[in-house]
Amino acid sequence: MIRRLATLALLALLAPLALAGCGDKSAATGAGDEAEAGAEAAGEGAAAAVEGAAASAKIFDEELRKKPCELLTKAMVAKVAGVGEDALEVREISGMCLYEWEAGNASLGFVRVKKSAEMAATYFANAHMDMSGEEVAAAFDKIGDEAKKKLEEDAEDGEAKAAPEHVKPVTKAMGGAFAGGMQFEAVDGLGDAAFYEKTRTETELAGKKFVSYANKLDVLVGNMSFGVTFSLNDEPDAAKMYKDENVALARAVVDALP
Repeated sequence: MIRRLATLALLALLAPLALAGCGDKSAATGAGDEAEAGAEAAGEGAAAAVEGAAASAKIFDEELRKKPCELLTKAMVAKVAGVGEDALEVREISGMCLYEWEAGNASLGFVRVKKSAEMAATYFANAHMDMSGEEVAAAFDKIGDEAKKKLEEDAEDGEAKAAPEHVKPVTKAMGGAFAGGMQFEAVDGLGDAAFYEKTRTETELAGKKFVSYANKLDVLVGNMSFGVTFSLNDEPDAAKMYKDENVALARAVVDALP
């Protein structure tokens, strides 16, 4: 979980600096609502997502983005994890609700509320297209270039928050970890559309291999989308996918929506 959150945090930090022009197939796009609305939906998955959202047409208030722990409650996590609520530790960080217990962890975050169901569906579809390892590496390379340029400009103004020369090695390493690309699997009957990310990453540190799966499920309902994660504390070289648990967690959230 720590490795996954570190990756997501770095993406959240760098993406706004870099990816306005990185293309619809970037998993970390920073484009605004206007660009998202005008982007073309690609493939059958995109078309299905747009059609499903149009059928739902539920409209949620933007304030929902500030309430991740109200969307994913202790009771929901405890039921799926098979533990008591008192076994859970909960933290809310930067719009994410994080739960931890002795054997694993779960979270809800990335709550996005768009102006319309159609805009939300277009964004959702474009964010869940498979990418090859080469495409991911190219995206991270673009992120590194633009972030380095931004930090260099900040350094000239005395406002740099990180050393520019450190950016490219980090983004190159992150791109390498995704050598197998990014893969998403559509989940039927959950919200208006849902995708389970089964991306596998592999890194090596001090001669030891670390393998992990995204174990993240994103759901679209009307003009809102959110993501949940669920995983157990597997050995570093023996990570597993927990699709069923992620689906159960997401379904509990959807069923409790107003």
